[in-house]
Amino acid sequence: MKRFLIFLVILIVILAGLSLGTKFWLEKNLEGMINANPNREYQISYRSARLHHFLKGITVQNVRIVPLDTMLSKTRILGSVQKADLNMLNWRALLFDRRIQIEEMIFFRPEFEITLYQQDTTRSEKTSRSIQKLFGDILSRGEIRRFNLRGGSILIKRDGGEVVGKIGEIQLSANQIETDSLQWKFPIPFKVGNFSAMTRNLKFHLNEDREMEFGSIFYSTQSQSMTIRDFSLHYNKPWQEISKKLGKQVDIIEMDLDELQINKIDAKSSLYGDLDIRSKSLTIRGLDLRDWRDKNFERPPDKEKPMFFGMVDSIPIGLKVDTIRIQDSKISYSEIPKGKMVPGTIFFDKFYGSIYNVTTLETYQNIYKQYEADIETRLNNFSKATARLTVPYSGESFFLEVLMDDTLEIKKLNEPLVAVAGIDAKSGKLNRLHLLMDAGKSLGHCRLEMDYSDLALEVFNQENHTKKSGMLSAFANTAIRNSNLAGSRNYYVPEFEVQRNIYRGPLNFIWLAVKEGLAVILPSETTKGVMKTVENWKKSRENKKKLKEQHKSKKKN
Repeated sequence: MKRFLIFLVILIVILAGLSLGTKFWLEKNLEGMINANPNREYQISYRSARLHHFLKGITVQNVRIVPLDTMLSKTRILGSVQKADLNMLNWRALLFDRRIQIEEMIFFRPEFEITLYQQDTTRSEKTSRSIQKLFGDILSRGEIRRFNLRGGSILIKRDGGEVVGKIGEIQLSANQIETDSLQWKFPIPFKVGNFSAMTRNLKFHLNEDREMEFGSIFYSTQSQSMTIRDFSLHYNKPWQEISKKLGKQVDIIEMDLDELQINKIDAKSSLYGDLDIRSKSLTIRGLDLRDWRDKNFERPPDKEKPMFFGMVDSIPIGLKVDTIRIQDSKISYSEIPKGKMVPGTIFFDKFYGSIYNVTTLETYQNIYKQYEADIETRLNNFSKATARLTVPYSGESFFLEVLMDDTLEIKKLNEPLVAVAGIDAKSGKLNRLHLLMDAGKSLGHCRLEMDYSDLALEVFNQENHTKKSGMLSAFANTAIRNSNLAGSRNYYVPEFEVQRNIYRGPLNFIWLAVKEGLAVILPSETTKGVMKTVENWKKSRENKKKLKEQHKSKKKN
């Protein structure tokens, strides 16, 4: 028994001495080994180091990460970590080979401050690439198989101190890290076995008036999925104030999104930095897209607008999605006509749709030949509408079929009719609307079926928009075809062409087709003759005016 106690005491003394010696050696050598690479970009320091029981690892407290490059011409990151665990440390490699070889490194409550400098924009780096270089610099200082970051946060600011973004919480996990194999798909720029990331409470100030927020973003290579929740893009002032501040006629767009989910993500995808998304499906749930325009302001200089093919082709990332699903969404457009103050609104709620074979990659565009969309929605909460869209990848053209076959009281659309056209419907029922449109880059070939009955209009006074003009209303109701019903003797289904305004988008093109169809269907035969006479008279008057101006110009010369 006595010998055993002596042996136990000697063992404890040896272990204590070994522990103290190891601690002394660590205090003297560990920081130097961590910063041994002369080509490193960051200096890592810490306040204290503590050995784990049975020498299984090390915990370093109050870690500081500071860039060595002091040039204020590119993105700069400062970091602090409450504590870092280096687990399952290979002591032989550390003591004899002076190599850091650990199974796992964990950062607890790290905080990163990113400063964006503007002095030399040609040398400034993307924030995403700067974060990758930071983690690459840290993890390349040893052989580290697993890395975890828990309870982190990021603050992004300009060099003047203005905060432009923050991420409230970050969790990262990566295993089977191969630091000798670079890959730029994730914040950790190395080949990994499995990677997952979760961020919460993201907020970015795009400019002094506009903000973008995310409730959370989750990504996992194991589940091959990415989920974004509670996204918002909004202004911090009412849209009329923003429009007035801009001083020109532009679209003011805001949106909210409950959830966006990308499933079965291809291994070739890159969801960080230079985005390249390839997946089987993408689901959009609870989108609320709001578009406002005030036509009391001058339009900016016109630029040619793309149609459906050009809109997809101009997406600035690599994209290949077999199916995009839109569920329980809403899209609205509000417009204040020139000379008025109250907007009219058209909206599509209960919006569901599927879009197939969407890609920006030329190889797949050649394979798919076209993308297609099926849409089901309601117009202004009243009438069900369906649409089928086909868009070739060969150029700016599309084929569209729109069907509305729910009976609709036309006066339920009075709000946009009053605002945009200065008329409202006193009575009338729309039983069916069926539009076929074969559209090229500048010309659309259309066919419009429109079944309606008992249409009566009221026209507002042009000088006083709150009062109705009895005389104009009476003339309008005399001029229109009050009913156009399938099976009746005068049922009219026109086929016509509509010219596209190349400075407007495809939705404007479709709206022009509907307006042209209405202009053909609504007037009575007598009115059409009067309209033709008036049109000829206007043309004759314009020609005479031009001749007079030319004559005056010749006299001056």
